[in-house]
Amino acid sequence: MMNRTDRTCKVKRISMVITALAGCVSVFLIGCRSGGMTLGTTQPAKDAQTLKAEAEQAALYQKNGPLPGTIGSATYVEGARSMFVQGYGLVIGLAGTGSSECPEPLRMELMNTIAKYQKLYGERGRVPSIAAGAIIDSRNTAVVRVSGNIPFGTVKGGRFDLVVEAMPNTGTTSLEGGRLLAADMRIYAGSMVGRNNSSRIIASGEGPIFINPFEKKEKKGVLQLKRKGYVLDGGINLEDRRIHLKLYQPSYGTSRAIEQRINSIFGPPPDDPLWQTARADGPDSIAIQIPREYRDRDRLEDFLKLVRNLYIQSDPGYIEGMANKLAQQISDPMANAEAISYAWEAMGRSMLPLIQPIYTSSNKQSQFYAVRAGAKLGDMVAIERLATYAVDVKNPYRKRAIDTLCYCDSVHSRRVLRKLMDDTDLDIRIKAYEGLARMRDISISRVYVGEDMLIVDTVDTRAWPLVYVTRSGQPKIVIFGRLRIDPPVFYAHPDNSVTISADSNDKVVGLIRKSPSGISSGRVEKPLELAPLLVFLANDAKVLQEGKVAGFALPYSHLVAILNQLCKDGAIPAKFKMQDLTQIESEDDLFGRPEKD
Repeated sequence: MMNRTDRTCKVKRISMVITALAGCVSVFLIGCRSGGMTLGTTQPAKDAQTLKAEAEQAALYQKNGPLPGTIGSATYVEGARSMFVQGYGLVIGLAGTGSSECPEPLRMELMNTIAKYQKLYGERGRVPSIAAGAIIDSRNTAVVRVSGNIPFGTVKGGRFDLVVEAMPNTGTTSLEGGRLLAADMRIYAGSMVGRNNSSRIIASGEGPIFINPFEKKEKKGVLQLKRKGYVLDGGINLEDRRIHLKLYQPSYGTSRAIEQRINSIFGPPPDDPLWQTARADGPDSIAIQIPREYRDRDRLEDFLKLVRNLYIQSDPGYIEGMANKLAQQISDPMANAEAISYAWEAMGRSMLPLIQPIYTSSNKQSQFYAVRAGAKLGDMVAIERLATYAVDVKNPYRKRAIDTLCYCDSVHSRRVLRKLMDDTDLDIRIKAYEGLARMRDISISRVYVGEDMLIVDTVDTRAWPLVYVTRSGQPKIVIFGRLRIDPPVFYAHPDNSVTISADSNDKVVGLIRKSPSGISSGRVEKPLELAPLLVFLANDAKVLQEGKVAGFALPYSHLVAILNQLCKDGAIPAKFKMQDLTQIESEDDLFGRPEKD
């Protein structure tokens, strides 16, 4: 039992609490009166400007936000950003422009890499069969830092571009013409010098160095340092980069429902019945494997948009009801029309009877996004209508229509894309070519050249000639039209590695290749056709059985510089175009919060 003293103390404590609460209430009431608030309110009344701003924000969210009831409304994407990796390697095959300096902590690692390479390739390799230490000490090699960004969703074996830079405070003057030996890469963690094995190897890199010939203008009499280069498509991802859907409100039931919904739409391929696109890892996370048909950059974004616009509920009655509701909403200027289009596409071909009447709607937004969904579902009527947008220069949805046609492989879409390869808009010509190349259309003749598989494409087109070269992904030269060298022509590369010449009446072009040590190939004559000429210049420098040389093994950067100059001089009667990387959208922060690597 409680004695009198304890009861007295308890009463005092209760009295103190009541007094304190009364003081708080008094302060609150005074604040209400001084702030113009009435009793019972918790915040001041909002003025008209605040209400207007909130309404605009809500409308903007409706225009760009996820559809209620979809996977996108319940989850965000974790892993939708690139992963920066870095390592160190050795560039070989330089013409005395490298250096013997090598940080001591890296020396043993590079020696092991050389020995492994020599054992793997033997006499077929590009590394001489001499002591690894002597190779590192040669001025024909250079120690480099290698880095790259592995795009989100990249599968095991997927490739990406690398940046290669000569180590600071070394005497390397140029990496041009060199080749990166296999280099291991890890997640970047500040200083990595000296076999930083605290993180696992997640990528490797190898391949020829590409020096952009337009980054620095050559100045006569001044040594141009070329200590930074690229290995296009040279990085190899060694493990799948999983994407995860993270639930805002953790729930085992919702997590499993999302897993089943995704797998019901993106089932396993015929040759791999155990494949699972989605796997619920717990109440707050679903791991996603990217299906094969969606693994290139544009298709990956399409896949994620389809997933995020899938309704979690799969009941047929519910889906039908939502489809009809979306048909009513899509004409609203503030509706998220793109999300509605993807939602219809995800629902499947059963939606065609619902959306086909909208193809002829007077509302341009409704019309285009219904047609887009129908075309992706294989409706030929929609594809034909999409083609009319693609050729109409005044249509505001023209470029989006072309993007969609590039992934609608049909006789009609191919016919339209072939026509667009003659368009006056340079970017549209290239976009149409890329779509047809993906479809392996007969209008494009492709040749793979040399050990590094340079692509030389010749495009059958009637429009003004064009030479297009890439500087990201697999190196590629695209020739629009059956182009020939138009003599007279004279070209000498700044490093004197190759000379190209022909007089006005010549039926052939003369080629001379010089090695870094000054050894000349002598004059080799080739026909004036551009594509076969490029194949010879790029092909491996090996001797055929009949004693002829198969090629000059010119680096890709040399070929790009040659094409640019000959187009500029008029010796190639065509416009020269290099891939514009500023148009490639960053993959970072596309679909929600960044991942935690």
